[in-house]
Amino acid sequence: MRSESEKQRKYADYDVQEDDTPDTRLLAIQKWRVCTLFIFDISNNYWDPTLGHLAEQNKLPVVVAHLSRRKVAYKPHPGTRERINKDVAFFHDANGFGGTPPFIEDHTLESPPVYSNSRSLVNSGP
Repeated sequence: MRSESEKQRKYADYDVQEDDTPDTRLLAIQKWRVCTLFIFDISNNYWDPTLGHLAEQNKLPVVVAHLSRRKVAYKPHPGTRERINKDVAFFHDANGFGGTPPFIEDHTLESPPVYSNSRSLVNSGP
């Protein structure tokens, strides 16, 4: 087993501080009858949640992971990445100025989601 000083020497070249590592954030959950989608921001230094409602600010990298009998992860088609980024911008806009992630959109209820406090007049779905 390595001592603490050996571990420090091994990683000294990387100059990584504890504070340099961005957080993993749960941004949104979409519930559908057939599946539940989770959108995470994982180790991304360039995304600003205060500007999340602006489509041009949502250029998040996307990896799709299916967790079922067969676990599969892959880089999605650019159209899928664009749709997910538009969804993130929509959730920020629809949940208003005080809204913070994680945003929850439940499509399993009898009525569709309603957004009464949106930043803009756009209240339709993504």
